[in-house]
This record gives sequence, structure tokens and C-alpha cells, in this order.
Amino acid sequence: MNFYRVFLRGLFLVILMGTVETLHATHLRAGEITLTRVSCTSREFRVTITVYTNTGSSIRFGGGTLTFGDGTADFITPTIENTLRPDLGPNIGMVVFTMTHVFPAAG
Repeated sequence: MNFYRVFLRGLFLVILMGTVETLHATHLRAGEITLTRVSCTSREFRVTITVYTNTGSSIRFGGGTLTFGDGTADFITPTIENTLRPDLGPNIGMVVFTMTHVFPAAG
């Protein structure tokens, strides 16, 4: 799988996360999704979601749906508490969630 396809799948995940109806984005300040191939000989990827949050909100990261578009079951993200980041400014926290996903076939 080439970099372009990995990039498109990552972009697809970002778009899907933005279309979840139950998402209340007022607590999100910024975020990124990073896909890293575990091995050149496998279809396993490490998915890392990093989100910067408003700690003044009662809403926590979690409950979002990750759809990989390959026919596998959707993944519901767990609820994770913020790690306070006063070095980034007042009321800013950070959540980092990592999982792996194996695509069933190339392409």
C-alpha cells in the first residue's frame, strides 16, 4: 500500500469523525489522526488520534465511530480523560489514543 492510499484513508477517517451526529465539537480545539505502517510486509497499521480539548467542558473524548472502509466492523473509541496541559494555555488538555488495524487485503 503506497503513501497516497494511506493518506486518503486517513483523510477518510477525519471526514467520518466530522460527520458523527452525536459529536459536540465545542470541547475540541485541534486534533490529528496519524497512521503508521507497522511493517513493510504486513497490512497492519498503528492509528494514533491526538486531540487537544477544552478542559472547561464536561464533554470527554470517546464514543466516536472509526470506520475503516474495508468491510470490518466499526470501532467505537473509548472515553478517555484529559491530560492537563497548562504549558499550552489555560483550560487546555490533551488526549492520545492508539490502536492497531489490519486491513484484510491490499488496496
